[in-house]
Amino acid sequence: MNQKLIYYFGYGANVDADMLEAIIGRRPEGKLAKLKSFELCVQHWHEIEEKVRNLLAKYWNESFRSYSIRPAESEEVQGIVWEITEQEHKRIGKWELHKLWYMPTKVFVESEGRIVEAMTEIINDKSLRTALEIHGESCPVFLNDKNKMLNTARKERGVLS
Repeated sequence: MNQKLIYYFGYGANVDADMLEAIIGRRPEGKLAKLKSFELCVQHWHEIEEKVRNLLAKYWNESFRSYSIRPAESEEVQGIVWEITEQEHKRIGKWELHKLWYMPTKVFVESEGRIVEAMTEIINDKSLRTALEIHGESCPVFLNDKNKMLNTARKERGVLS
């Protein structure tokens, strides 16, 4: 691969290698990582802005939920730091509706005893409930049907490629 690699911090469904492959078209290398001073939240359909819901309604309905993260002093989010290209990050951005729904954000994550700079996305909405409040300690990776998520990402990648 000739392109410069960057780090991407995936959380929620984006910790799953199948999900990343469905979004970007290949299975990247990844390592366990944690993001300090952030917390994992769940956004329900009715909490998503209408303009975003209108786009999501192509595939989803009011049962759809999504993970997000927001700053939180003494919390941390577990995830995977993936090595991807800048072009693949653009594909993730299209999938995550960067700047329309999620804000792309540079963060520093800890992985294998070192700190690395990575890109991720946040929704800094203080009204969202945390994943811990909703699911307790055992948060599922996928909040929606995994196969539908993968197939939707593949369809969208085909449209966007």
